[in-house]
Amino acid sequence: MFELLDEIESYGSPPFKEDDPLYYRAPWPKFGTPLDSARWAWWSIPLILENVTKEEMLQALSELKGEQ
Repeated sequence: MFELLDEIESYGSPPFKEDDPLYYRAPWPKFGTPLDSARWAWWSIPLILENVTKEEMLQALSELKGEQ
């Protein structure tokens, strides 16, 4: 799980979508929060690992890689 999280965080932030400017779409609220329109703040690693399933990590990684 740590390796998946490292890869997800390496992207810097979730992909921006015009129809979801505040990142309400799953699973992003479990990973962090937008600070403003250009910056993203990740939750702490223990908090993310406590609240995110492996499937949600794979979903996030898939979206980051443009597979959705």
